[in-house]
Amino acid sequence: MLTVAFASIVLVALLAVIGGALSWSLGFRGAWALGLAAPFGFSTIAIASTAAPLVGLRWSLLPLGLVAAVLVAGIVVVRRLLLRSSGAMTMEARGGVFWVVVATVVAAIPLGARVLAVFGGPDAISQTFDNVFHLNAIRYILESGSGSSLDVGGLTGAMGFYPSVWHASAALLVEVTGAAIPAAVQALTLVVSAVVWPLSAIVLTSALMGASRSVVLSTGVIAGALPAFPLLMMDYGVLYPLQLSFAILPAVLALTVRLLGGPAHDRGTLGWWALAFAGALPGLVLSHPGGFVGWIALSSPLFLLFAIRLWRASSTMPRRVAVLVGAVGYLGAGIILIKVLRPAAEARGWPPVMSVSAAVWQVVSVSMFLGVSAVLVAVAVFIGAVRVLVERTASLWAALGMWAVGALLFVVAASIGIWPIRDALTGSWYNNWPRLAALLAVALVPLAVAGLDGVVAFVSRTQLARVRRATGAVVGTVVVVVAVVAAQFPAMPIAQADAHEGYVMADDAKLLSPDELALLERLPDEVPADAVIAGNPYTGTALAYAYSDRRVLMPHMLMYLTAEGHLVNEGLDHADQDPEVCAALETLGVTYVLDFGDREVHGEHHDYEGLDELATSAAVELVDEAGDARLYRIVACGLR
Repeated sequence: MLTVAFASIVLVALLAVIGGALSWSLGFRGAWALGLAAPFGFSTIAIASTAAPLVGLRWSLLPLGLVAAVLVAGIVVVRRLLLRSSGAMTMEARGGVFWVVVATVVAAIPLGARVLAVFGGPDAISQTFDNVFHLNAIRYILESGSGSSLDVGGLTGAMGFYPSVWHASAALLVEVTGAAIPAAVQALTLVVSAVVWPLSAIVLTSALMGASRSVVLSTGVIAGALPAFPLLMMDYGVLYPLQLSFAILPAVLALTVRLLGGPAHDRGTLGWWALAFAGALPGLVLSHPGGFVGWIALSSPLFLLFAIRLWRASSTMPRRVAVLVGAVGYLGAGIILIKVLRPAAEARGWPPVMSVSAAVWQVVSVSMFLGVSAVLVAVAVFIGAVRVLVERTASLWAALGMWAVGALLFVVAASIGIWPIRDALTGSWYNNWPRLAALLAVALVPLAVAGLDGVVAFVSRTQLARVRRATGAVVGTVVVVVAVVAAQFPAMPIAQADAHEGYVMADDAKLLSPDELALLERLPDEVPADAVIAGNPYTGTALAYAYSDRRVLMPHMLMYLTAEGHLVNEGLDHADQDPEVCAALETLGVTYVLDFGDREVHGEHHDYEGLDELATSAAVELVDEAGDARLYRIVACGLR
């Protein structure tokens, strides 16, 4: 685990230096500076990885450092010019850095321990369909030198857009630390789950309710106790890029709160809030568009409250008409963006999986996906809702609104079968209910924190508040520890165990078994660096690219194959009898083939007729084997 720990430290340091410099140059201090470092850091990675190939640079620390330096220098120059005429524009956080760090640790310790327990070891990988693309995309970036979202789709033979900030970040870790791809993935996931996510959540709740000690600590407790995020994104999919996007989302929502006039908002700094908001968007969008659409959805209560405030403040009809026009424009822009960002129709066919009542119960009990309630969080959400109705402040209404939007989307995706309604509301997330379960977990944090903070405020008004200071500190520490422990049960251990099952590398593993891994680890000594390897990707042979740094004919299951590629897959084991197959092998450079049997990641069967009789084929000869996993060299067509 030392490699994972080292890579995690390097990533935290990288985000702190790059993102922290941007936060500081923009004038952020305290909780804001800490919470926005990661979103700004990932945005810098998004910009630099996209720009690097356009100017002929390979993806590395060099273009990242250059872009960061240009951005920081530009902001500093502009700030100095403006400060001469408009006075200070420093954006200070009201809460102390100490308590933000403490709250982050409160979340990071249990989350970090559970993330590592889900992996189970430094060599573990998610045994899922999507992970073939994720692992191979990292290798593709390292080989091609481009981490651009405009280029990474080339892995599958297509050159369309694919959000690649997560993959570019992992590739950078591999290059800088020398870690293997699986270890870099673990480090990135650990940092996103245990550091980026709680800090981002703290910024949001602080923006809404103030950065008091109670709010900040309550956020740490809640952020570390939600099985639907971040652990669900490690279990289902696997959806690492969406996990990153959702982890950044609260910080972008926090900037939205302040941009629209949050607590203690200084109108003189409006332009800086807008610049900061724009600066956080690239990381959100290019991690995964699902996070950006999540921002559109969860920010709608904020814009509604903003419009109501403007309407009430408008004393003339022209001004009210302007408010209405602005509201209609916002609504129209949101609808257009949702349609533009919606995936293809054939990818949106996920059906409802439960009744409406069952979906509502999962919302109320905070048991999304697993069906096991996060009891303390559920109670906190209920108390938060009561507090909203009692106090009725704009910030609390915003917290309730975010929860309501997240709850509606989850219920629709999980239980509503009326296609026009379903597709209009949740099509941007593939109508896929686990993704909406994770979004709901993000959305409910402010309301749950409002509830937990309300309980703390109530207790502080009782006789306990009169306990002398030293005893009070001890009591407060005990309360935090008890709250953290209580928040973990019963849902978090179950979520951890459920997710871990997908990372066990056993003989019957869905994607890669120990024997298959052993064979892949020997490939660099047995297969020339310029060779191309054929094989059924559904059985895990595609991972020869990620693990062995050897090109494969099909680095993903969903490939855009040429006619020659199809010829190889359909006729390789009879290549000695078919000149057309020989010509295809020569064109593609295929000289080896892997056979991992017929166990496929989805438990299905895909018929590649040219790969199913290799053991008795005269076109190949056995080079190496481990258990049932075999490596053959093609000897037909004069390739011996």
